[in-house]
Amino acid sequence: MNTEKGAPVEELTEAAGDWPKWFARLDGFAELEEGWNGYSAPAPEPASLSAARAFLAVMRQADYPPTRLAPSAMGGVGITRRQGGRKVYVEFYNDGTAHALFSSGQAGMHTRPVPGDPDGARAFLAEMRAYLDG
Repeated sequence: MNTEKGAPVEELTEAAGDWPKWFARLDGFAELEEGWNGYSAPAPEPASLSAARAFLAVMRQADYPPTRLAPSAMGGVGITRRQGGRKVYVEFYNDGTAHALFSSGQAGMHTRPVPGDPDGARAFLAEMRAYLDG
């Protein structure tokens, strides 16, 4: 991953459950500096990295890998799971909060907060899975 200021961040978009790569990719975001995207994007901070790591661990327990993991231009980390024409994008913000976007091309979209506790994250993942698999 290229972490120089102004350099693009490489994409990792694997559908397979190669969990060590997902966690290593997330850990690499700690090296990013402000402006990592070539503009003024804030670097992910410990709160967003920790929350994203906890959610990624819940995904791993469920053997439900993301299809994309990337730093957010808003400051934080985004985890996406795509299936068919639907996707759920979860953004972990630097202030410690998280929100999800549920989207399907034709049926529209909706957002909702994502709980930060382990039980809430597992319940959210079940909701996410039902939406994507349904």
